[in-house]
Amino acid sequence: MKSILTFVLLGLLLTGCNRRDATIQRDLTGTWTRHFENGVSVTNVIAPDGSYRCQLVGGPGGSTHTLEGTLIAKDGMLIDTVTNDGQANAHMPQVMQWQIVRIDRHELVLSGKNGAAMTAVRSDK
Repeated sequence: MKSILTFVLLGLLLTGCNRRDATIQRDLTGTWTRHFENGVSVTNVIAPDGSYRCQLVGGPGGSTHTLEGTLIAKDGMLIDTVTNDGQANAHMPQVMQWQIVRIDRHELVLSGKNGAAMTAVRSDK
């Protein structure tokens, strides 16, 4: 009986995690923007399936750099798999993980391994 209860509780916990991941994944869909003090801006357009196209504008000489990949929410983490970074000599895929600090209809806050926070603002709603 005790093992059945443990199994049921574990199932409910996992279902809750999957539901939270699905909610985060849905909330990610849209256009997110970051602006840096040095004039660089980053615009990330994320599709419902997690695929994205990211443009960095304003680098050296006003250049534009494009990244493509997928963003998947899993267990409170955002897994970023870059499949194309626009450079011929880049090794793909590149995988990065971010801790999801907060996401709502207006703002996404992530924390990297070094603890630095990254904030993006929704620009399509």
